[in-house]
Amino acid sequence: MANQTAGEWLEVQSAALKYITENRKKIAAQAEARCPHDGRLLAAIYPVGGKFWEWRVGEHLTREQVVRERLAMAAMEYEALVESGTHREEAWEGTLGLASAHSLGDRVPTSFPKVTGPCAVSPREHDPADLARLRDDLRRGDFASCVKCRRTFMIQTPVMIYAAGYGLMKGTRKPIIVHPGRVNPVRPGDRVPEGIQVYGFEPPWYPSPWRIIGLPDE
Repeated sequence: MANQTAGEWLEVQSAALKYITENRKKIAAQAEARCPHDGRLLAAIYPVGGKFWEWRVGEHLTREQVVRERLAMAAMEYEALVESGTHREEAWEGTLGLASAHSLGDRVPTSFPKVTGPCAVSPREHDPADLARLRDDLRRGDFASCVKCRRTFMIQTPVMIYAAGYGLMKGTRKPIIVHPGRVNPVRPGDRVPEGIQVYGFEPPWYPSPWRIIGLPDE
């Protein structure tokens, strides 16, 4: 996003999302995250305009998440309008003002698909040490929910980039498949496996291990 305004960055991101949404079945993915239970597509890294973007499906939302999602989108739109010269009061009324006044008590099945990028994907050899470091990293990523089994998984962009780079090095025609870790909510009375880090608050959760299918030692 260097040297780009928030509005310009939003345009680039929206254009990448629109292109992938309209052409996804025609684009050859470099890596795909699929549900380990039924194989449904959760996320993929696609080439768009000479760069790589990670696309992912939405997640099943709680009421609190609906509130955060709408306010976050309204805040981005507000900033973009102000940067383009719109008066702050007018920008507020058309974005955050509407989001604040809008009924936020409903529940939606999933959030919208999103993109992350451009991703720094380049050919790479499989390196068990690098893979071990990825496993030891804090769980950073975005949630995606399977439309069939309705389980929610964490899509970790560094893992997807690793898989895509390995596929480029191998020259594979089919995408490298990642089985992402499941997001396991922790409810009152639940027992968490020993040594497992718990994250979040609404509700707290812990991730199952992810796998990249087809690596020599996986």
